[in-house]
Amino acid sequence: MKNTLTAILMVSSAFLFAQEKLEIKYEFEYAFDLSKADKASMLDFYKATNENKGEYTLITSKTEATFSPIEKLNNQQNKARGGGSMLPPRNSYYLNYSTNEIVELKDMISKSFIVTDSLPTYNWVIQKEKTKLLGYDVKLATATRGKLIYEAWFAPKLNFKSGPFSFNGLPGVILQLTETDAQGHQKITKALEVKINDKAKINKPTKGEVISKEGYEAFMEEMLQKQQERLNNRVIRKID
Repeated sequence: MKNTLTAILMVSSAFLFAQEKLEIKYEFEYAFDLSKADKASMLDFYKATNENKGEYTLITSKTEATFSPIEKLNNQQNKARGGGSMLPPRNSYYLNYSTNEIVELKDMISKSFIVTDSLPTYNWVIQKEKTKLLGYDVKLATATRGKLIYEAWFAPKLNFKSGPFSFNGLPGVILQLTETDAQGHQKITKALEVKINDKAKINKPTKGEVISKEGYEAFMEEMLQKQQERLNNRVIRKID
């Protein structure tokens, strides 16, 4: 009888955990290497960009997740419009681990695109380093993609394969992620708060023009070409 009760409790606990959703609040920031600025205007750009921060919410279950920016009205937008700095990313993501699908919502000035693709994979290598973040034991994993290096601190006890943006695939949710490019410039995303929220909803984006990743890239290339043509035409008119 005791063994039967224990088995029932174990199954019930596993079922409840499978139904849980995590809600994690992240902060994103740039860390441009100021020593790499070769002129005063570039140094000002780096400094201004490093001051910009963005906040995001990850909601994840065992099978799917959403990652989206927390909208805030502040002076960052005005600085970026003036060409003085770079804003944090504003796109939203939906990831489905069962169907191996990722959907990215890209908001343009005049329209929105729902860009569909296969879930990205990363060549994670789990390292020996360990520490604590927000009271959780975390391990370090590293990966590379082209000239980019990724360092992810993930929490094995939070056994969800999610992370910020499109990052996924580790045996525990990613609480901190650092991307470093070939020049040493970094993008850092770290968790500020972790909580269980079973009432949180995970919704796949539906508002926008559905397009493949290849189709979106072709559209953007066409837009850039048209922009360059308009710029060239203005230069010719000024010369005339």
